[in-house]
Amino acid sequence: AQKDQIRQVLTSYLRKGLVQGTELLSAAGNRDFVLWGVEDMALYARAIEIYGESAGKRDKALSVLGRLENIFKTLKAELYSPELLSLENLRGEYFSEQISTTDYVAAMSALARQNGMDLDDLGWLQTLAHIQTLERAVDFKGASEEQVSALQAVSPAEREALLEAAAKREYSPFKMSAAAHHSEKGYYTLLKAALNEAGILKNYPALQRYFEYLAV
Repeated sequence: AQKDQIRQVLTSYLRKGLVQGTELLSAAGNRDFVLWGVEDMALYARAIEIYGESAGKRDKALSVLGRLENIFKTLKAELYSPELLSLENLRGEYFSEQISTTDYVAAMSALARQNGMDLDDLGWLQTLAHIQTLERAVDFKGASEEQVSALQAVSPAEREALLEAAAKREYSPFKMSAAAHHSEKGYYTLLKAALNEAGILKNYPALQRYFEYLAV
């Protein structure tokens, strides 16, 4: 069970590019083996050289990309209908996590109704509405407070591992919110596993509802 949890966490890190497949296999695989690296030092040195050259051009490249983005925005404003422009802006705000699922569902539902669309035909919107329902049921403040107690209830080794994982997170583990839903599941997977193993998860109902919300 512990290896399954490790595999789940490392898989999420693999998708973000934080670990490599070999690291995942070494930590969560079923075979006992040793990894040997075979490196062409000339190619390795050239790769470092190319990286140095590209790093020096980063600011210029970002400046060009910024200008292109402004051009695209201008063209979209001229070519897109107001409805399509509103739709794209909403999607951009949601996927960049500038707005919550609740706000996104409400805005998209209103936009669909304005354009005579049947919400029953929009399965993806119904899924998001389900997430919205779960989000409303979560007591984020209560879950944050219970989490502090839960960390003290697990073993010292598990606490150390959790705090190490928390240090790598973009969002503070002690300030839970809907914003962390998309990308910060690894830490909570470890915490839930530790509480389950200790048989005390039921003692933290608000935290448990937050875990259910993250599972969607």
